[in-house]
Amino acid sequence: PIWLRRAAAAAAAEEELRVLEKTLGEAEERAKGEGAARIAAKEAEGERERQRDTARARAAAEVAQEASERALRASADEERLRGVVGQLKEEVAARDRSRAELEERERQEAASRRAAAAARDREERE
Repeated sequence: PIWLRRAAAAAAAEEELRVLEKTLGEAEERAKGEGAARIAAKEAEGERERQRDTARARAAAEVAQEASERALRASADEERLRGVVGQLKEEVAARDRSRAELEERERQEAASRRAAAAARDREERE
């Protein structure tokens, strides 16, 4: 009878619908799991990128700190060198003054000797 075939077809259709709904549910669960996995992977990548950025920032800060320390040392070295140069200039100036004083004494002594020799010559001539 037709009603029996229709009932069998309806039962088969209902069974196929249950199977399709179950398959759809499983597919939705897998999609949710895959979506969560993709989200977790993106979050993990974001965290790795933040860690890399933090490491880069830390390295840049260390480089800046070292540069600052080198600049301070260079400044201190420059001040010391200026002090040394100033001291050397003073020593050179003192040496030049001593040399000038010595040369002046030698000139005066030579002039004195010449004057004494001239006086002796005059006395001898007289």
